Amino acid sequence: MTKAENTAYYPKGSFLRSSLPRQAMLLPMGACIMIVETWYHKGENNLLDKGASKTDYLKVLQFIDSILVPAESFRKQVLLSLSQLFGFNRSIFWTVDRQGNLYDPLTYNVEDRLIQEYVSYYFQFDLLHPQKILHRISTSKALRINDIMSYQEYEQSVYYKQFMQVYGNYDMISVYLEKGNKLLGGIGLARSKQEKGFTAEDARVLEILAKHIANTFAMHARVEELEDEKILFRPIPICPQSA
Repeated sequence: MTKAENTAYYPKGSFLRSSLPRQAMLLPMGACIMIVETWYHKGENNLLDKGASKTDYLKVLQFIDSILVPAESFRKQVLLSLSQLFGFNRSIFWTVDRQGNLYDPLTYNVEDRLIQEYVSYYFQFDLLHPQKILHRISTSKALRINDIMSYQEYEQSVYYKQFMQVYGNYDMISVYLEKGNKLLGGIGLARSKQEKGFTAEDARVLEILAKHIANTFAMHARVEELEDEKILFRPIPICPQSA
């Protein structure tokens, strides 16, 4: 595997961490204040009622604060915070197109060659690919392998024997980022067979995080759309004809 903080971004190049002051990193229209206040007033019961610990609740608040960064740093920061706060040390953040295809992957501690092989061939065998489980995404934003099939079946699958095992990966959990019934992106997390498998607790916490990641991701996308529209419809000055 590559270094713990290696990122590979296709096709636009790697992100750099912004040096902007904290105030300049806030989302537009007080979005950051709205998110944090919502969690303080409603989030604790929402999270703790699902069996998460007080420690996990505090980590969720830290996570929400940590991803309030400029759009160009957002996906990288999400993966970094998932690692630092929750121990999810191997991950890929995908964007999803209107047909449900995965593209534009940003990786954390994942080999470039794995991405190349996945995109060129093995995506079709991915058991957690959104196109294969669209009926589950509306109710579950975080799904593990054993939510789909038993580990015994999984170990006999092409996806595990020819792909995951080759790169030292075993357990998987996928996070689906949906806003207004529109799938915006997804995050794939993996662990080796020697590591602890993904638990129901992991899935519960990721379900909560998915909502906030999706909301912020959608905000960034909308801002970019508005900026593009502004450029597209910017009036073109007409130069007066010379006498």
